[in-house]
Amino acid sequence: MRYLFLLLIVNMVGYGFTKTHAASLPEVVETNILDYGSISVATINAAIQATDSGSVVIPEGYYTFATTDSIILKTNVNLIGMNQKSILDFSGKAASDTGAVIYGNGISNVIIQGLHIITNGGRGIRIDALGGNTNTVTIRENKITSPGIIATITCESIGIYSHSSHNTDNIRIDNNDIQVDHLGIIVKNDGATGKMQQIYVTKNTLTTNSDAWIPDVLKIDGQNGLVKSVLVQNNILDNSTYSGSDESHGITIDDFSKDVSVKGNIVHNFSATNSTAISIQSINGDTTGGGYILVGGNVLDSNYYHIETDLEGSTSGGTARTLSNIVLMPNILNDAISADLKDDVGVFALDTNGYFQVDNLLLKGTNDAESTFGIGKITHDATHIRYVISHRSNNKDLYLYSTDTQDFINWIKIFHDSKIIQIGPDTIKTAIGNVTPARTLHIADYMRIEPQSDAPASPSAGDIYYDSDDNKLKCYNGSAWQDLY
Repeated sequence: MRYLFLLLIVNMVGYGFTKTHAASLPEVVETNILDYGSISVATINAAIQATDSGSVVIPEGYYTFATTDSIILKTNVNLIGMNQKSILDFSGKAASDTGAVIYGNGISNVIIQGLHIITNGGRGIRIDALGGNTNTVTIRENKITSPGIIATITCESIGIYSHSSHNTDNIRIDNNDIQVDHLGIIVKNDGATGKMQQIYVTKNTLTTNSDAWIPDVLKIDGQNGLVKSVLVQNNILDNSTYSGSDESHGITIDDFSKDVSVKGNIVHNFSATNSTAISIQSINGDTTGGGYILVGGNVLDSNYYHIETDLEGSTSGGTARTLSNIVLMPNILNDAISADLKDDVGVFALDTNGYFQVDNLLLKGTNDAESTFGIGKITHDATHIRYVISHRSNNKDLYLYSTDTQDFINWIKIFHDSKIIQIGPDTIKTAIGNVTPARTLHIADYMRIEPQSDAPASPSAGDIYYDSDDNKLKCYNGSAWQDLY
């Protein structure tokens, strides 16, 4: 009897705790699409709209949709597939139809997971902020493929967009497998007043189509508004099947992008002319945003350029754009003609082992005149390379020259206006203060030898010093010091 009484009390207390705990949590609802008929875009949308909070789960199977309609996402409702075995085939849509097959506008607290989406060159998943703020959206573990070739240049596999007056926050694109037809993943702010921040693009695999033109495989683009606090990490971009000749970029950081970390990515085989593994373009360095970009720990394989910065004369509101606070930490570069920090920042050739590395190279914009400098290639042909380290704010330059394509140690010039210090090996003339040395050492203007009270220790023939005690200029003849006057 005593045992039964204790058991009754325990059960009552246990039930009490369970009921109290459950009451504090929202109810998780899993909507059965089949309650709305056979699986179609219409029934999926009906299930999503009927769910206030929870998940709409697409059963395992192959579903073909010929409609031009999109699956429309809703706040607090997840769209879940069965480990990519829920296949949604939209390839019957016209390739010119650029509408996303899965679309969300001004949504929050949504997960899209485990789907296999087949498109025909149109958009795959697009998350927009036209109708309101967008936040806490996760796109993970999906597969996006296309059997066709694009007929338009306005499509992307996954697109995240923000617009004026609306913000986009906390977006996670993680562990997706994407076949890229035109743009793979793009995060773009189209509005001058809306902001995008806390963007995570991690552990995705992006493989380009063999024929399609791929301008950017993975792009962070603050075209008209700020994109900040972005992590692009541990993605694999494979362009090895691309057979076209158009310029393409692996990872692009463009325009008003600020506080961006690009690290641990593998970017493979961007080989067409002017193609780049990592491209940093048109960043605005004023106080409204832009810059503070870290590129480090990436494995880059490009037959053309590895790392590129390119302003291309871009302007925003009539103001020329500048680079600001670009930090390059060690990256492994393989099989390329050169790694390019182009235009205002410069170009580097590979060493004899085929590697390129810059440790803690900091490039700052014009707002920091004390440390503004660039590194660049001025000329490049089969036998001559000219490099420059330029302090742009006051035109102080250090030139490094070479007579072959591997080493650049044969010449050093420090130049300011018409004044120059030029150093070279062997019989190459060295000039201080002019640009046309007539002798092995040519000093323009005046030269001063600091007076010394003691003669140099262990002198060699030809050594010269000024004796401050005798007020004499003296030269060592090999055995004794001789007065020169």
